[in-house]
Amino acid sequence: MQTEDLNNSPARPPSRFLINAAIILWSIAFLVLCCRPLVSRVDTHSVFPVFTSAARNWLNGGDLYVRGRAEDFRYSPIVAAFFVPFDLLPLRVGEFLWRSLNFAVLVGGLLYCCRAGLPRPMTLNQKAAVFLLALPMSIGSLNNAQSNPLVMGLMLIAMAAVVEKRWTLCAAAITVATLFKLYPLSLGMLLLLFYPARLSWRLLVGLSVGFLLPFILQRAGYVLNQYAIWVRYLTAEDRQKGPIADWYRDFRAVWRVYVAPMSMRQYMIVQLTVAAIIAVICLIGRSQHRPMHQRLTMLLSLACCWMTVFGPATESATYILLAPIVAWMLVETYAEPSAWLRRIGYELVFGLFIASQCALWFGSRGKWFRDQLQPLPIAGTLLLMLLLVQALTSQNVSTPGPPLADTDVD
Repeated sequence: MQTEDLNNSPARPPSRFLINAAIILWSIAFLVLCCRPLVSRVDTHSVFPVFTSAARNWLNGGDLYVRGRAEDFRYSPIVAAFFVPFDLLPLRVGEFLWRSLNFAVLVGGLLYCCRAGLPRPMTLNQKAAVFLLALPMSIGSLNNAQSNPLVMGLMLIAMAAVVEKRWTLCAAAITVATLFKLYPLSLGMLLLLFYPARLSWRLLVGLSVGFLLPFILQRAGYVLNQYAIWVRYLTAEDRQKGPIADWYRDFRAVWRVYVAPMSMRQYMIVQLTVAAIIAVICLIGRSQHRPMHQRLTMLLSLACCWMTVFGPATESATYILLAPIVAWMLVETYAEPSAWLRRIGYELVFGLFIASQCALWFGSRGKWFRDQLQPLPIAGTLLLMLLLVQALTSQNVSTPGPPLADTDVD
């Protein structure tokens, strides 16, 4: 992808190529990844049956958290209740609607950020490039029907809502994302460093409602017991006690493969230390009075790196959280010829993600590549380092001017 294509250089006639390509490829992705259950088996490459099974257990008052299944349900009780309507539908229709919801929220979040000017005001060709670059990193998570695309889309919506000062929407998006996956709460905590008066009570109300709602939908004793089992389940799980293929793809796995085993206690210390460093970097950005779009981009990027590389439960599909971040950074560095060194770093990150995605095409050799070399957390760690360096060395970057007028589309 050439720099001048992303810049919409006035020396060249405007082109619709990137825009058309983005629309066509994302449309194909929707047809292949979301409509597939309507015409093929719904129990292959999908965790949707895990959700519907939990929904049936919820309705019948059964245990939600049962070990020993091919895929265990690890979500909060409200998520099991959320999937009850999907379970009442024909299986094919339910999975199609769930996949479509994931797809729509992710695409909607990206579009909302583009409209709000995140990571900065861009031309239509640059926006199209973001979508094109994010797609290959998103396919794996969209394919297996996990909730990661929904969670990422909600976090994107939250950040765009901050730009437009829609605080209730921001709090609602973070609340729903947190109810699905606990770690998006870290993004809410970072936002509280900047907007405590606006967000603190809204987040508190949203989270309180979300965690208390199950008591209205089921017997209080049953719900309380499920919460207790859920907490024990999450705190006792240690996948590194099993085969390497089952490990979480995080910094702990990289450290074990290349250095030495790390206990859960040691890893928790590392997690908290990195979280504290990220919080300090964000506070430095606040004290420097950086432009809002730079501040929010930095905040979301660092938070997503922590959620994946140092998060509590990172699988391969979780790395969709970094897809918009890598796409943003590549487009930004291509728009700045002087940033060639950073661009090489982001290209390496992107290449590692794509290589890991394609590795599954090569059977046992591909699995060896993903398990024994751990390219995903390595790519995430490199991305975090690049972002930290950028955050520390560009504190006084002025707000860039608006992009060229979007005259490349009739």
